[in-house]
Amino acid sequence: MPVVRMKRITAAGPMSVRSGVLRALQSLGAVEVEDLGLRADTGLEPDRPDPVLRETSLRIDRLAAAISLSLKIRPVKKPMFTLKRRISAAEADAVAAREAELWQAVEILERNTERIASDKGRLARLRAATDLLRPWSGVAMDLTDEGTGRVHVWFGTLPGGDPCRDFEAQLAERHPESHFEVFSQDEEVARVAVAVLREEEEDVRSLLKRHGFARLSVPLQGRGRTPAEWIAALEEERKGIQDGIEALEKERHEAAGEVPSFEILLDGRTDLLARLQAEARVGRAGGVFVLSGWVPAPIAATVESALQGAFPVAVELRDPEPGEEFPVLLRNRALVRPYEVVTRMFSTPNAGEIDPNPLVAPYFFLLFGLMLGDAGYGLLLAAGCALLVWGVKVQGNMRQMCLFMFQGSFAAIGSGLLFGSFFGDFVSVVSSGRAAFPKIWFDPLLDPVKMMIVAMAIGVVHVFTGLAAKAYILILRGKWLDAVLDVLPWYLTLIGLGLLALGGVVGTVGTVMALVGAGMVILFSARDSKRFLLRIGKGLYNLYGITGYFSDILSYSRILALALAGSVIAMVVNMMGSIAGFSWIGVPLFILVALAGHGLNLALSTLGAYVHTSRLTYVEFFGKFFEGGGRPFEPLAGKRKHTDIVG
Repeated sequence: MPVVRMKRITAAGPMSVRSGVLRALQSLGAVEVEDLGLRADTGLEPDRPDPVLRETSLRIDRLAAAISLSLKIRPVKKPMFTLKRRISAAEADAVAAREAELWQAVEILERNTERIASDKGRLARLRAATDLLRPWSGVAMDLTDEGTGRVHVWFGTLPGGDPCRDFEAQLAERHPESHFEVFSQDEEVARVAVAVLREEEEDVRSLLKRHGFARLSVPLQGRGRTPAEWIAALEEERKGIQDGIEALEKERHEAAGEVPSFEILLDGRTDLLARLQAEARVGRAGGVFVLSGWVPAPIAATVESALQGAFPVAVELRDPEPGEEFPVLLRNRALVRPYEVVTRMFSTPNAGEIDPNPLVAPYFFLLFGLMLGDAGYGLLLAAGCALLVWGVKVQGNMRQMCLFMFQGSFAAIGSGLLFGSFFGDFVSVVSSGRAAFPKIWFDPLLDPVKMMIVAMAIGVVHVFTGLAAKAYILILRGKWLDAVLDVLPWYLTLIGLGLLALGGVVGTVGTVMALVGAGMVILFSARDSKRFLLRIGKGLYNLYGITGYFSDILSYSRILALALAGSVIAMVVNMMGSIAGFSWIGVPLFILVALAGHGLNLALSTLGAYVHTSRLTYVEFFGKFFEGGGRPFEPLAGKRKHTDIVG
């Protein structure tokens, strides 16, 4: 159960083969390259090709943006779970040969998108200008014309209704020689022209201002044209811009069809970036590169042979030195491997402890199944997870979660058989009480105390397993005495208290065990303290920690709570569905209610089982032995997001 042993690998060779070595290591995916620039003891000069890194990162960002934009231009219906396409090496090579052409397509997408945005802004401005001019289309003169040497003319707007009529009356009274004309008006504004003699201009200007006049602002390009002529020119310009946008859109649409090739090119650039980042971690001394890192011990010799057989390099392998931290790699059997995602969500084991997943797997399987606790729900969950894993072929963490839930669904089926639950009391309701789903053991709804005892018993075994794991880790570290004095007293105390509750001779034996265990806790739990009285005081305080164990064990009552909650909700769904009986109206109603109700209950019960099982694992179980804080093994490997090269 310890984590996979690691060996430090150091390779040195001429700079001419550095890229080839890194490419080979990336293909193997077995070596984590260490950053020698962070180690002051090597005397090596770090080789960091920053401009190349920046350029590659920029190209990756451009390709990612081009893919995103292309999918908006030419939408493709994506599956619920995104899967990598499997391509051949020949397809990857064909795309690499077209790289220059593909970058032209990216540039078309970028350039045309920018131009389309700019042209749409121009269209909006032209549309606004046209809307402004349209109410003046009946004016047969240039709106920029301000009159003659003797007469001044204003074009603009006045507030509609009474303010406009009031202005007209005052203008006629004070300047009878003036001319006032309304071209169009609505409830809010009146579009008017005012012509006055030059010597009356200032007084009329003041009058206009008092009545809220807004002069029409006409751009210079409108000079010398009537509004109708100008509108026609604007419409013609708008049409030209719109035609240009359509041509640009057509070019973009054609370029957007290269998404599959963009994805292959992006994955190739991503792999290149990983190699360049590894190059930045490699040291150099003159014309020689030096690479250092970690490789799993079981394949270290294979990696060494592969490098030395293909390149003129020297390779050294050694075990980690005492106290030297190395990355952690977990290697479990197929049934246990899915539970690694549960452990990763908490922490990666450190280099000095065991892989907890072989211990997590059976308990997570059992607890998840008991909390879901229904054979019908277990069957549906198994079918759904099987579809996702082997039908849709989901990958990564989603695949691992589906796999451990697939396993847990069989525990739920077993739990349903033990306690007689198949979609709650579905069989009894459908048969109108003439039949019932058989139970092997007992019904938790009728005997919740027994279910509570079962949950507490499982909790005791789970907690004791965590303590045993702690003892095992201490033994692996050569601390036999610590394993005995830190774990055995709690076994004696907790088991003794359990036997004490039985009374009689067994209770007497339990009393002795509990007293011996408590005495060991008081005497030895604080053995690092040199002063006897201080040791005893700390020991008494540590003995108070027994309340924590009781609290941990009581936490397993959530098994009862979730099992009962799921069963009761299922029974309520069946009752609601059958409220109209099983007539020609009642059967469709029952089907609809059952599909919706049991579907929702399955989702909530599955989520609750997962969350609470994880909580029991992280707090009650890991709290006894698991430290975590390790660094996961991250070898130089392909970082492809969209495609996998096969064959």
